[in-house]
Amino acid sequence: MRLRGIKQVDGPWYVVDHAVVINGSDAEVYPGSDWAEWDTNGDLLLARDGVLFRAPIDTRAGIVGGHRQLIDLRGETFAPMRPPPEATRW
Repeated sequence: MRLRGIKQVDGPWYVVDHAVVINGSDAEVYPGSDWAEWDTNGDLLLARDGVLFRAPIDTRAGIVGGHRQLIDLRGETFAPMRPPPEATRW
């Protein structure tokens, strides 16, 4: 993960890139990504602009099979909800 900037005008507070490095060289860079993490099976999970992607990784060949979109949440919004009664008491 590389922090490129803070408080982009009309953009995110943190401007971040993620890169996959295999055997000492950059396999692929993901500019403007919001989040990245390794799945337990070794795939790369990546979020960018409200969309979650999966990329299978081979430790010798790099990214294989391209990126597959898992879910697009760009049209979703939060709605206010009342807490359940048990969450209103200590």
